[in-house]
Amino acid sequence: MRILRHMCACVGLLMLAGCGSSEGDRLTKENIRLTNEYAAEFERIATIPDKGEIKKIQERITKIQDEMKANNEALQKLPIAKLKELGDKHKTERDEATDRLKKALAPFRAKGPNAKKISEKS
Repeated sequence: MRILRHMCACVGLLMLAGCGSSEGDRLTKENIRLTNEYAAEFERIATIPDKGEIKKIQERITKIQDEMKANNEALQKLPIAKLKELGDKHKTERDEATDRLKKALAPFRAKGPNAKKISEKS
């Protein structure tokens, strides 16, 4: 659930994103890069690596989450009008990163606490 919350915060900010300034562009591109890295780590963990590799992946995920939080806080300081403009400007890249993250997280959502309830009803 925490992962989904982070993803929603990231996507929400990117949807609002807009600006023309180099700082806004830099922050938005950084957010897209982080979203792709986040997705890549979940794609790696879905391959069921050994315990040592899982620990390394979890450490990288935590680091990415911290970077995303800092990036989102910086984006929140930009004016709404600029955020909207950035969102339009980087829509394609943002949407691709978001879709990749959704696909990477899909196997983990099915294994959540409600998965047993769903399978019991079937």
